[in-house]
Amino acid sequence: MIPAILLFFLLLLLPESPRWLASKGRWEEAHSIVANVNAKGQLQDPLVLAELDEVKEAVRIAEESHSISFLSLFGRHMFRRTFIGMSAQMWQQLVLPP
Repeated sequence: MIPAILLFFLLLLLPESPRWLASKGRWEEAHSIVANVNAKGQLQDPLVLAELDEVKEAVRIAEESHSISFLSLFGRHMFRRTFIGMSAQMWQQLVLPP
C-alpha cells in the first residue's frame, strides 16, 4: 500500500498531458511541455513539431468522434461486428494453452 500512496502524492508533481492541454485550448503550454520532454526546451526542434502535429490530429479526431456513443456499438449495422469482436476476446480467454 505504501507504493500506491507514494505514487498518488508524486502524481501531483507531474505536468498535465499535452493532449489534455490541447483539448482544453492551451496550445502554448502543450507545446512547451512537449519541447521540455523531447528536446530540452527547444520549441522549434523537428521532433517537437512532429509530436505537436500528432497531438493536433488526435484532438481533431477526438472532437469529430464526440457524438459517437457506447450504445452505437449495438446498433443495427454494428451489432454483428461487435458480437464477433466480443466473441473473439471471450474465446481467447477461455481457450487453454497447449
